[in-house]
Order: sequence, then structure tokens, then C-alpha cells
Amino acid sequence: LEEHESILQRRRRAYDWYEAELKHWSAELGIATPTVPAGCEPAWHLYYLLLEDAAHQAPFIEHLRGSRIGSAFHYLPLNQSPYSRRQWPDVHDCPVAESAASRLVRLPLHAELSDTDLEHIVGVVRAWRPQATGRSFVPCALSS
Repeated sequence: LEEHESILQRRRRAYDWYEAELKHWSAELGIATPTVPAGCEPAWHLYYLLLEDAAHQAPFIEHLRGSRIGSAFHYLPLNQSPYSRRQWPDVHDCPVAESAASRLVRLPLHAELSDTDLEHIVGVVRAWRPQATGRSFVPCALSS
């Protein structure tokens, strides 16, 4: 607890760095970034990118991993958890949560990120461009 304020300040610095350095890149590619509602003071523990297409999540995480940047998807929607499926078997679809989960990627954010770390992460992120998935439709089985 003694270092609480210092830790928050360092995480806020990393968050602000991402926000400033990824603003134009994310807007150009239609990638959403976090917003903090007016009057709120978050813990600055999370910075995510909400990709435009679910098919881009795994390739983006692999792109980061290829440059030794740890990243992950954010969460499993509650309706898909084993517990929820047991407790509420009639609840099947939560399309908003499922869409967000399939497109959200977290960037590293902790108090120990140096300027060099942040420059590296931002450079690798900005080098990524989504590839066309070729999955704009699902072909039907054709009968002969």
C-alpha cells in the first residue's frame, strides 16, 4: 500500500503513452481503444484494443508474440463458462459479450514498463495490418 500512488502513476503513464501513440493508427484501422467516463478514476491496469473483425484476434496476438510481446484475449463470456452453462442451460447467446470477447486484445500494462518497452510495443503494434480474411460469407454445401 505504501507504493499505491506510485504504481498508479506509472501505470497511468503507460496507459497515456498507448493512448497518444496508438490514436491515429487505431482510428485508421477502425480499432476501438478504451474510454474513461468523465468523473471516473480507474486503476489503470488495463489497455485493450477492440479489433474490427474476430478473425484478426489470433493473428494479432501471434504478431505480438513474434516480437516477444505477451498479450492475450481478455475474457470468456460468462454464458460460455462451464458454471453458467450448468446453472443456466437455457441461456445460449449473448451476442454483444461474445463479439467483444472475440475481438478484444490486451496490451501489456504494468508499473515496470520502461520507455524502451513502450516504444517497442507501440512500434510492433503499429506495424500490424489486418489481412483480408476471405471469410465474408460461408459457402453452402452444393449438391451434385
